[in-house]
Formats: sequence, C-alpha cells, structure tokens
Amino acid sequence: MKTNILRSGLFTTLLLLLTSYCMAGSKEKVHRSPNGFTATFIVGKEEGTGTTVIKNKEGKEITRIAGAYPMSFSPVSDILLLKEIAADDDTRQYLLDIGAGELKKKGKRMDYVFGSRYVTSARWSKDGKTITLVNAPGITDDAEEIITVADVLKKK
Repeated sequence: MKTNILRSGLFTTLLLLLTSYCMAGSKEKVHRSPNGFTATFIVGKEEGTGTTVIKNKEGKEITRIAGAYPMSFSPVSDILLLKEIAADDDTRQYLLDIGAGELKKKGKRMDYVFGSRYVTSARWSKDGKTITLVNAPGITDDAEEIITVADVLKKK
C-alpha cells in the first residue's frame, strides 16, 4: 500500500500541502545564530514558494535565498540548515556557513544536498557537530538520519 501511494503522486501532493501549511503558520519565525545572524522565511505569492532573508548582526539584509526554508542555526556557530521547497519530489536539506561568508551555494546541487523530501524536523547536537534529521513516520525505513556537519561542509 505504501508503495502505491508514493507512486500515485498523492503522497507528494499531501507533503507539499503540509509543507505549505507549516510555512504559512511560521512565516514570522526568526531563527538566530549564536553570533547574531538571523534567518526569516517570507511566504511567496504562489503556493509552496517563499524566500529566506538573512540579516547580519546589525540587522542589515545580506542575502535572500529563494526556494529554501530555514530550519535552524547550529547552537555553536553561524551554520544555517535549510530545506528546499518546490513542487519537485526531490527536495532536500543543505547547509550554509553564514559566519564564513557563504551566502549561497555554488556548484552542482547534488554535491551539497543531503537528507530527503520526507524530513519533517531536525535537531542539532549540543556541540553542533551532528544534525539528526527526522523523517515523516511510516514513509521511510529509517525514522531518523544522523548527519555529520564536518563531512557535509567538506563537500563545498
């Protein structure tokens, strides 16, 4: 049954609607890094779209990232975890090291994305070295996936 739902596209549609609903309810949420950077999501005019606005410590906008939702900053650095948003089935997560001046990803997308479209939330370890991605229940074989931040940052 699970396979039939996934192949029918119904699950993808439901996941996109759920993501849009969550984003609409949290459009004013401001994520703060330990050193004062902020990331705020602005819901787009089209369903399932939006932009993340990054501001520096002084509150000045330094970049906008279309098609990405800020999940959270590392608890010990200015590394931001983002989730891609799109009608595409292949949306994933990626990191930006804002504190090191990385304001957008360069290169091939598949070289820096990780996780999956089924990720619903994420938890950083207290030391900021790992991220636990939590998948939607009953959809994947693994309920959680642990990502080592240093390994992901090496790819950039």
